[in-house]
Order: sequence, then C-alpha cells, then structure tokens
Amino acid sequence: MGKKGKLPVKGVGEIWAESKSENLSLRLTPTGKRLARKRAEQEGLSLAEVVELYGRGSISVEQVEGEKTITPQFVINSLKTFTKEHLAEFISIASKLLVGNYIEIQEQVEYSIAELIKKEVDSRYGKDIAAFASDVALPIERVNALLNGEYPSDLDLISIAAFLTKNDGSTYTLEEVITIRKSCFGNGHTSGEELRP
Repeated sequence: MGKKGKLPVKGVGEIWAESKSENLSLRLTPTGKRLARKRAEQEGLSLAEVVELYGRGSISVEQVEGEKTITPQFVINSLKTFTKEHLAEFISIASKLLVGNYIEIQEQVEYSIAELIKKEVDSRYGKDIAAFASDVALPIERVNALLNGEYPSDLDLISIAAFLTKNDGSTYTLEEVITIRKSCFGNGHTSGEELRP
C-alpha cells in the first residue's frame, strides 16, 4: 500500500526503508479479526504495520495469560473492590437468579388481573370498556368477564399484558401477568396447556 505523494520503489519497504519482508499468514477468529482491524483503524495504521510495530517492540500489548476461569473464590475476593451501590446491584441480581423474579413480582402483586384491567380502563380509557376491548383485540364480553374476576386464559394474558401499566409507567410483561394469575388463582383451571413464567 503506497503512501500519498510517494511512488513505491520495488523491493523497498515503505516505512523503514528496508527490503520488503516476507508474507505472513495469520489465523484469527472472526471477532479477533474485526477487533484487530478496528483497533488498527483507531491508530491510523494497517494491520501489517501493527504487526511490524509489535514485532519491533514499538507497541506494548498487555500480557495475555490465556482464558481465565472465574472461580467463586475469585468473585468473593473481588467484592471488596466495588462500591456499595454495585454490591447492592449484585445482591439484587443474585437474588433474582436464586429465586427468579419472585421477590420483585411479589411486591407488585398488589392487584388482581381484574383490578389491573379496571385501573387501566378507568385511567387511560375514560371508563370506556369497548375502547379497551378494541385495543387488546378481545370481545367486549370477554373483557367484562375478566373485570368480573373470571379466570384469564393464556390468550387473554397475551392480549392484555402490553396494555397494563405499572405505577412507574412501564408495561407488564407476559411473565409478570402469568405470575399474577398464578398468585390469584393458583394453578387454576385451564383448557389445554398453561403458559409458565
């Protein structure tokens, strides 16, 4: 690859004015290749220049000891280096991994499915059940049945989940409304197979 304003001279290297070096073939993973090119572009160099500079010791590269296996003891020992906020986040994530989203969802299960629908119809639809039924693509009779506390089918939950909003303004996930159904009805009755959170 020639430099701007300079004609290449056969047999003479462009950077160090020496005979051109031998061809070198490297095998990298696709990710390694992509990252190497990106890093070279950031430095304004070609990959060949990066390898040449590395070979001459002009570029320092962190020593790689190979892939490390993270052990529980390593994690425990590193905890003291984190802030209290990070530790609280770790605890939250660890508890969710241990018991699923049960703790978080239990705090939110202050409403039944019927109460959530009623709250939504009252606040966002001006008590217009027909408008809510139209948006969730359920017959108005079915929405009325749900408002009266009837067991919500899987199809009902799939239809209404994205339309039910939490106090913080976010919408419920399908997993959350399934958990709410389970907390209100237990395993309940269902025709066919029931969705599981």
